[in-house]
Amino acid sequence: MIKKVHIKNFKTLKDLAFPCTRMNLFIGDTNAGKSNLLEALTLLSRGALQQRMFDQRLIRYEEFEELFPLRDLSEPMLVAADGLQLRINYEQGRFRAVVSERKGTKGKLGEVASTYVDPRGMIDDNAFQFTTYIRRYQFLPDLVFGANIMKEMEAPYGANLPGLLASNRKLRSELSKILEGTGLRLEVSLKENKIRLSQLTDENIVVTLPYRNLSDTIKRYVFIYAILGTVKGFTLLFDEPEQNTFPFYTKHMAEMMALDNGNQYFITTHNEYLFRSVVEKTKVKDLSVFITYLNADGNTALKRLAPKELGELLDMDVFFNIDRFLPE
Repeated sequence: MIKKVHIKNFKTLKDLAFPCTRMNLFIGDTNAGKSNLLEALTLLSRGALQQRMFDQRLIRYEEFEELFPLRDLSEPMLVAADGLQLRINYEQGRFRAVVSERKGTKGKLGEVASTYVDPRGMIDDNAFQFTTYIRRYQFLPDLVFGANIMKEMEAPYGANLPGLLASNRKLRSELSKILEGTGLRLEVSLKENKIRLSQLTDENIVVTLPYRNLSDTIKRYVFIYAILGTVKGFTLLFDEPEQNTFPFYTKHMAEMMALDNGNQYFITTHNEYLFRSVVEKTKVKDLSVFITYLNADGNTALKRLAPKELGELLDMDVFFNIDRFLPE
């Protein structure tokens, strides 16, 4: 579990360090830097590279220099999560990325991977790989599934969901129960790496439908459920996981995360159902709620709420009263 994060020179995060617990919840106004914080940690996560580029669906940029504050390349970027660290410097028209790791609490940092990155974000070396316990997950409604080579939901998009359903009877059974109320059943084709839906009509005719016909709410719920049912012992990053989700499912997803002692969470949200469910179901010692805001210099800052302040906020309309707890 990550105990401390330190981020320097990434977008609006000029120099930000904060302690972490099992459940870390980030709230705040739009453009205050919540997503930037998760994007910085995404650089250290599994699946951040797609086709030799830092994935622009997870990390928002068109030119790589946009990841630096106001395109200022004079100082290196640093993303550190305990003993795992990424440093990116600008050198003679391109960027050098170095991942280092510290063995033990008192060991020295040692380089484990390095590469050059061109101005578009393309890396030089296919061998730029390192072991990481950080997983960023992002739901894509029209994802094209692929083969399954893992026992857990593959980060970042869950492309192995068909194979996971076929090989994991417990998960398959639980998700089938979720769909019972809809009259639909899941069918998996391993040959095609596809999930289909089947429905029995009044005339005892089975109608087959593509998985994309399922509502985004249910697909997102299946996505989260499969992650929580198969991924254990990691740090999970979610950027507004409640998007386009009916409140009942949002509340249940949040409760599952809050009660999941097998993983650490970093979650951003604008949703009152998710916020209240996470706060109410997570043990106080495991919970950190941070308000993100821009300081006088326009940089992202954090205000960690004390238990008393959190109790006061819960008695209000949460997202209309955040400013009351910020420094003057």
